[in-house]
Amino acid sequence: MNWDAAVVLAALKQIGENGDSAYAVCTHPGHHSSYDSFGGYCYVNHAAMAARYLQSGQFNHKKIAILDIDYHAGNGTSSIFYSDPSVFVVSIHCHPKDEYPFNSGWEDQRGQGEAFGTCLNFPLPAGMML
Repeated sequence: MNWDAAVVLAALKQIGENGDSAYAVCTHPGHHSSYDSFGGYCYVNHAAMAARYLQSGQFNHKKIAILDIDYHAGNGTSSIFYSDPSVFVVSIHCHPKDEYPFNSGWEDQRGQGEAFGTCLNFPLPAGMML
């Protein structure tokens, strides 16, 4: 197991034991990692791992929200939940016309099917995220 996954699992354990919220600070959030690809040094999507963990087992949460604030769009997280109406993904990032990933994070990418509207991208103009 990598250290970031261990940090996320420790936070989930705290939530399970205390019913409180927890904040997991990871060196690599994993938001460029998807089911079938990786990028930007992200090999495991820790946010997606936590969301699925919270939806199963002792937690059994029906709805999950993920807020991704990073210079780059969370393309991996968005793609994992793009067709899943049970997970609401918000990404605030530099505009993809200016920065990687250039094919993801656009305002009109809002989810598909029953999940339309559960993926919100807020790309900011170049220079806003410095």
